[in-house]
Amino acid sequence: MFALNFTHYSRWPPLHICDVLALSSKHADVFKEFSAGKFVVQTTSNRFFLMAIEQCHEQRNADAKGTGGAIRLMNDPAALRRWMVAGPEG
Repeated sequence: MFALNFTHYSRWPPLHICDVLALSSKHADVFKEFSAGKFVVQTTSNRFFLMAIEQCHEQRNADAKGTGGAIRLMNDPAALRRWMVAGPEG
């Protein structure tokens, strides 16, 4: 983090670790789902290719911002509705 000049991120790992350690006692239902592996998304039929949910969101954002991405959404009403409901806020 420091080598890439992400000094603002350097203060969050200790808090994240404390949150993760307290998850089983504070939010048992979320802990149960995480323990069941429900923190990744499977985007292909390859069962060994799973990615973090946030990474999947970033990939979908890149798809929409890439060449023809937004145009493709405008031409497909169902895709546009999905994007409006589940797309990024900002």
